[in-house]
Amino acid sequence: MERFCDGLLSLSKVTGAADVFPDIDLRGNYLFVLLYTVIGLVFNIFGEEIYYRGYLLPRMRGAFGKWDWVANGILFTLKHVYQRWLFPGILVGGLSFAFAAGPLGSLPLAMAYHWVGNFLLQVVFLVMAALGVA
Repeated sequence: MERFCDGLLSLSKVTGAADVFPDIDLRGNYLFVLLYTVIGLVFNIFGEEIYYRGYLLPRMRGAFGKWDWVANGILFTLKHVYQRWLFPGILVGGLSFAFAAGPLGSLPLAMAYHWVGNFLLQVVFLVMAALGVA
């Protein structure tokens, strides 16, 4: 048990995309980059935005009135309890996404904000690793 816990508590230095995916050879692995992008878009960006901003946000108006977007951003942040160390950034993002979908009335804009904030740099670094640049 002690050995198992040591493995959970050890931190390793991340210097590039290859460190994030240590068991996958990224150089020339364009299929992995494509699958990662598609899965990330469908489940992370579209899934969260359709649920939180497309489904929950309109229903929160009855309970929170004009501040529904603030409550939605806070709820979105609390959903990420497994990433507590990122709460400040997630709160800013969640409020931005909720404001775009709520007062601005644009779910596609919220999706675009979420994609840029969550995903754009990851894809750039993966493509660089696949090209052998990083």
